[in-house]
Amino acid sequence: MTDSAITEQTILAGLDAGEFVYYYQPKVSLITGKVIGAEALIRWQRPDGQTVLPKDFIPLAEQTGLIKQISYRMFAKLARDLLIFSDIDSRLVTSVNASAQDFADGRFCTMVLETLEQLCIPTKNLQIEITETTVLNADPDVRKNIQTLCDAASVWRWTITAPVIRRWKP
Repeated sequence: MTDSAITEQTILAGLDAGEFVYYYQPKVSLITGKVIGAEALIRWQRPDGQTVLPKDFIPLAEQTGLIKQISYRMFAKLARDLLIFSDIDSRLVTSVNASAQDFADGRFCTMVLETLEQLCIPTKNLQIEITETTVLNADPDVRKNIQTLCDAASVWRWTITAPVIRRWKP
């Protein structure tokens, strides 16, 4: 799919059709050689079999505000997968990227916390990653909402990839 064929409407149609999926890239300990977790990497799997990489749809999604819809809808899939991973090995940690727009209001934080609580997903199994520039360039509401997740994480294992906020509890 070429960039010109990706529009707000095709992204929404893909979301509605369940074409967005996570590919899980294993994280391996350099010391033990064992898998210790995974990073959830979003892909758009078109019905024709073509896989659209994030670089081809995320910029438009961020520009149009659709990134929030993608994050909300995909978190449910991530949560189901976290349950499976936890059953396989309760020590596996899965990381997922979040956009600054996800933190523009408190709804994303609330949805994450409520979903994990409702599904009894061990909080130690999730890392939310955001870029350094997201935090450094964020308005006060974004920082406040990120801090809300960090505060809720007193027993959590969050990694927010920025020097400003870093919490790590084994």
